[in-house]
Amino acid sequence: DISAEATTAASITKIDEQAKKVVGKSGKDSTIYTWKGKRIIIIDKDGNDTINIGTKHKHFRHRYSNEEFRHWAGFSMGVNGYVGSNGSITMQKATNYMDLDYGRSFNFQLNFVERHLNLYKHKVKLVTGFGLDYHSYAFNRKTNLNPNSDSLGSFASIDTTNFYTYTKNKFRTTYIQVPLLVEFNTSNNPNKTFHIAFGVIGQYLISSRTKQGLEQGDFEFTKQRKDSYNLNPFSAKAHVNLGYRGFTVFGEYNLTPMFQSGKGPELHAFSAGVRLIPFN
Repeated sequence: DISAEATTAASITKIDEQAKKVVGKSGKDSTIYTWKGKRIIIIDKDGNDTINIGTKHKHFRHRYSNEEFRHWAGFSMGVNGYVGSNGSITMQKATNYMDLDYGRSFNFQLNFVERHLNLYKHKVKLVTGFGLDYHSYAFNRKTNLNPNSDSLGSFASIDTTNFYTYTKNKFRTTYIQVPLLVEFNTSNNPNKTFHIAFGVIGQYLISSRTKQGLEQGDFEFTKQRKDSYNLNPFSAKAHVNLGYRGFTVFGEYNLTPMFQSGKGPELHAFSAGVRLIPFN
C-alpha cells in the first residue's frame, strides 16, 4: 500500500502502482510519503513533489566524501638512507665517512593536512596537503661533520684517536613538505578500493643537527650541534604510495642532492615505509 500525508493542505495527484511513481502536491514546503513501511520526506519550494520508488532505487547510495579517501595524511614510519654518485648505498672511499647503519636509520612523517581535487568519481584525483618529514641517519663510523665547512674537502672527518667510544652518532634533518600527487582508485567505495598515487613533494629545511653519545672510561656525555651543514634548503622528491582501503606503503627518492654543490658529498636521499596511523 502507498499512503501520503502533508504538513497542511496537501493531496496526492497521481499514484502509478505499476511504475511505482508517486506525485504529490502540497501547499507547504514538505510532503511525507509512506510506502511499504518506509517514510520518505520530500521538500520542494515549488509545491510539486515527485519521487521514483522503482525496484532499482530501493536503496539510497551513500555518497562518500574526499575525507574518506585520504591515503597520504597520517603518521608514517620507515627506513631512510642515501645513494652516492655511483648509484650505490655503499659509499666510495673518498666519502666513506657517510656510511650508514641502516638498522638505526629511520624516517618519520607526520602529514597533518590532505586535500583533494576530484577529477572523476573519486577514481582519479589530485592530492595536496601539508606535513613534516623527519630523517635520522645513524653513521656507521666515528664521523664528525664540520659546521664551518665551505668546501667538500673540509666537510667531514673520521675520528681515529680512539679517545672516545661512540655509543651514538646521528645526523638529523626536518623538513616541511607539500605534495602534488595524482591518485587512482579502483572503486568509488573507500572500503573496497585499491589505490596508487605518484607525483612530487616539495620540501623546505627547518632544522638539522648532529647528536653524539660519547664514553671515556666511566665518563659519559652527549654532544649536540645545530647547523645547516650545507644542506640544500629547498628540495624535491619523487613519491609513490599504494595500498588497499586504509593500508598504505610508500617509497620516495630525492630528485635534488642533499648538499649544496661543491660544499658536501653528492648524495640523494631515499625512504620507504608504511603509514601506521591514518588521519581520516
